[in-house]
Amino acid sequence: MDTPHKTNIKLRKKQYKLSENHHGIKISKEIIKSKMNNQYYTLKTLNKNKKNKEVNEIKRKIRKNIKTLENLEINEDIEINTLKNKIMGIEGKTSVEYWKAIKNLLPENINFKTREQHPQKDVVNAMLNYAYAILASEVTKMIITEKLDPYCGFLHSDLNKRKSLTYDIIEEFRQPIVDKTVITLINRKQITEENIDKRTNLLKKDSKYLVTKSIMQKIHNKINYNNENITYYEIMEKQIKKIQKTIDNNEEYTSFKIKW
Repeated sequence: MDTPHKTNIKLRKKQYKLSENHHGIKISKEIIKSKMNNQYYTLKTLNKNKKNKEVNEIKRKIRKNIKTLENLEINEDIEINTLKNKIMGIEGKTSVEYWKAIKNLLPENINFKTREQHPQKDVVNAMLNYAYAILASEVTKMIITEKLDPYCGFLHSDLNKRKSLTYDIIEEFRQPIVDKTVITLINRKQITEENIDKRTNLLKKDSKYLVTKSIMQKIHNKINYNNENITYYEIMEKQIKKIQKTIDNNEEYTSFKIKW
């Protein structure tokens, strides 16, 4: 962790304070709203040609969960952990459905059941873990550039050595940057079950190189967002600057939401 400098200690004090109050919970809610929106539109894009009925049903459930989250009132009379648990409960329920849909969009011969941090002989989860780590590394560097503490987040617990703010921010970008890239590599058979080292349950060296190259290309790909031709890298920078302004000036935070 980098050492706070005299020019950013005031900002970080505000960050630590915000992480423990109801404004921080509002940021958490907005981040998860973005994640659920991006899950919905990722499934919509991936299912455009397949027209899988179960995926369409899951999309409807996600839409319903987004409404539930939108209707969740952040009231200062309600204890912060209670609100955080409600948000995480809605997010967790939605993610279970999302990964069910992803399973339906992958080839049948691929050993993927659900999202796991410690997979056993599961190339999709091995790819996701590796790719999320790449994304987290890029986001952490941006956070430090903006003089914020990557270890102090709003939604994820402030566990020892866990970059909570990093994991908050990457929630908005997991689906368009990582999930779509991983699924594309699998569906194109550029990476298969043969590319996982079954002794360690990790990707083989050549596959790590391909995943890294693909994720970095995606991060620097330009998309049309808010009538602007812009890369995901630039969007992530803008989102972190928004977080910084929210902390420094007590402004409302607006998250990154795709719409394909």
